[in-house]
Amino acid sequence: MASWTSATSAGSLPWKADNPSRGQCDVTSLVVLEYLGGDLQFAPVFQGEVQVEHHYWNLLDDGEILDLTGQQFQDGQRIGDPDVLSHQTIRARYPQAREELRHRHAELRAAVSTRLGVEPEQAL
Repeated sequence: MASWTSATSAGSLPWKADNPSRGQCDVTSLVVLEYLGGDLQFAPVFQGEVQVEHHYWNLLDDGEILDLTGQQFQDGQRIGDPDVLSHQTIRARYPQAREELRHRHAELRAAVSTRLGVEPEQAL
């Protein structure tokens, strides 16, 4: 996605242009949720038997799974079994989300809105 930058990436691992989706799954899923609705799926990510992080992607209202950042995982990492967070749950929890996440989300949403020329209909 052309709007991903180091400023929208989760800070645990450095963002690199050769793997631009790295660290973008949470904010990307939130922006997609605002534009297309649905729910979020999330799952642990494992390196061998050790959980190393979480991954987020979208489950659209029509049942389609949309994972725009799944290709970020390399070097034998695998995604575990998913759980679902409903749109309503996310909306209720969003005001208490980490400031860092809210900032990255706002930055990505602004970049996507500018690129598309339209604001999302379902802002969090």
